[in-house]
Amino acid sequence: MVNSTVESMLNVAPSRAITRRARDYLQIAAIAISLGIFIGFLAIAMFVVPFVNENSSAFGAYDIIRSGLFLLAGVLGVVGLGLIVRAMTLKTENSLARIVGDSLALQLGSRAPQFKFIRNINKRGVGYVDAVLIGPPGVLVFRITDIEGEFLNEKGKWLKRARSGRLETMRFNPTQDVIDDMKTIKDYLEMREFKEVPMFGVVVFMKDTPQVKLDRKDAVIPVTHLSGLQQYLRDGFLAKDRIDVKRATAIFDVLFDW
Repeated sequence: MVNSTVESMLNVAPSRAITRRARDYLQIAAIAISLGIFIGFLAIAMFVVPFVNENSSAFGAYDIIRSGLFLLAGVLGVVGLGLIVRAMTLKTENSLARIVGDSLALQLGSRAPQFKFIRNINKRGVGYVDAVLIGPPGVLVFRITDIEGEFLNEKGKWLKRARSGRLETMRFNPTQDVIDDMKTIKDYLEMREFKEVPMFGVVVFMKDTPQVKLDRKDAVIPVTHLSGLQQYLRDGFLAKDRIDVKRATAIFDVLFDW
């Protein structure tokens, strides 16, 4: 676990848990590949030195078995390699989210100790989420990006101005990402008896104008520069408290992967 505490707001990343998961993936990969190699050699041996005569009535079944073993060996090898790639690509930190968390702690001021910020969530049942802020107002889900350009967000649709000057559909949709993450977290909490948790979302662009120009029209999920996050918090998420600190702490314990 990597920690950063600014003005007493907990700002954490479950890096130890993610490292453990990567180690588990590598162990399973080693088993899968070793088993695949053994089965592969067995299948090759069955082809090189047939244990059943080609003229035998049982040869058809024998041929199916050795071909199946060869295929199984290949599948185990692919699975093992996939697990290795997965283990090597698991991020243990999100530096952008860390910056956002430190900024939040300063913006929350004297209320900071009531909040907990989890960055780089990557756990079973939830998947990957940039960050969440948990406190008396509820749960705030973040989608954080450092891309540059001129963007139009109309309701749930995103367009980016291309070099040609035309607005083109973006390759990813931050609004949909947040909506999906909110639903996943809501379902995850409900499965653990946390019903009707106030859930909010926000898309945060790290860079300000002129690097990032934002045009928003009836945005489904609030969109802001990092520099404007405090205004959004004051007018939206922080407008009122909706759960007590004890419940917020319990939610943190469920979402944080120890």
